Amino acid sequence: MAFVTVNGLNFHTQVLKTESDRARPAVVMVHGLTANLAAYYCTIANGLAQVADVYLYDQRGHGLTEMPTSGYGESDYVADLRGLLDSWGLDEPIHLVSNSFGGITALAFARDYPTHVASLVLIESLLSTEGLGDHLARELAAWLQTGNAVPGYKRDGVAVHRKLARQKRQWGRLIRKTSLLSDISNLTPFATADLKAISCPALAIYGSSTPVIDHIRILERYVAKFDLHVIEGAGHSIMVDRSSEVEELIRDRLADQSTLVKS
Repeated sequence: MAFVTVNGLNFHTQVLKTESDRARPAVVMVHGLTANLAAYYCTIANGLAQVADVYLYDQRGHGLTEMPTSGYGESDYVADLRGLLDSWGLDEPIHLVSNSFGGITALAFARDYPTHVASLVLIESLLSTEGLGDHLARELAAWLQTGNAVPGYKRDGVAVHRKLARQKRQWGRLIRKTSLLSDISNLTPFATADLKAISCPALAIYGSSTPVIDHIRILERYVAKFDLHVIEGAGHSIMVDRSSEVEELIRDRLADQSTLVKS
């Protein structure tokens, strides 16, 4: 367990490396809402660490990272990622992996820092579209009122339920005591010109039952080097339910270095 101070906050991070005589790609993973770095650590991160240096972190207000009372907008998440890259000493272009809400950060980072991104991997990732912020804020507010399980989780088992109970307590604090809901409501839709400007290759991995099919259609239309892979029978929880397939797809993409070099 390691903590790094970026933008005045202590971020919980994990770096997974193995000894190698050859240069290895740097993979940075951005988790979604109602999650933390364990979403990757317990699924695909350790396997990918056999072929790459893998960098994980809890986003602000999540996991073991500090929870400021404000600063949950897109620009804040992008600034956090930029600061973490500096703290890790990552000067070379990275392979940026995102899941669900983490896609908003990843796409915005690729837009703002194109020379820092060698490729994108979008796993059931969201795109900031018109009305998305209001929709997410309403869902989170409704969850707070009903006290149901953390949104997006439908799992069984004692250990899982204990984990969800901890996450529910943290999310209750995050929603009640911070500007998260208002900041999410004010998300700016991604401009078509910004999507067209993304020049790095993007591997999109979605389930056939994805609830964000409209996001895929927009990305597929405007991102020049967009490669969509659909896993049949999977939904939004693809990271948990089909982790071995997701890991294999990313391994294959990392191994094919020619697809990761910008033209």
